[in-house]
Amino acid sequence: MNSPEHREQPMIELVDQSHVVTAVDHEAYRTVIHLADDLRIVIESIDHIHFDEDIEPIADLALLDTLTGSTVQRIAAEDRGTLVITTASHTITVPSDPDYEAWSVISAITGALAAAMPGGGVAHRN
Repeated sequence: MNSPEHREQPMIELVDQSHVVTAVDHEAYRTVIHLADDLRIVIESIDHIHFDEDIEPIADLALLDTLTGSTVQRIAAEDRGTLVITTASHTITVPSDPDYEAWSVISAITGALAAAMPGGGVAHRN
């Protein structure tokens, strides 16, 4: 029998189509991934980004810069609050944080918003 930590988490699809990454901006304590159609992924803690299968958070944020020009095929969140960004060649995950909102996905066109809740879970609206 699988333990709760090893069960696959139900996913909440946050975006219903693919989007091209137009830019990646590194700010003081956060990273913003800009996608076509005025969609943004804001990662509030750069210390929590996992690139592909790495167990440890990435140390070199330049890896995220390699996403510019690539197509994000899927943006989803696990019920427990982990963001999963999938491209043809990479999977980026951002877990929730116990104390603050670790990430958000914002659409300037539709006003849709999803965010990791402090301590786990996802708040979203369409």
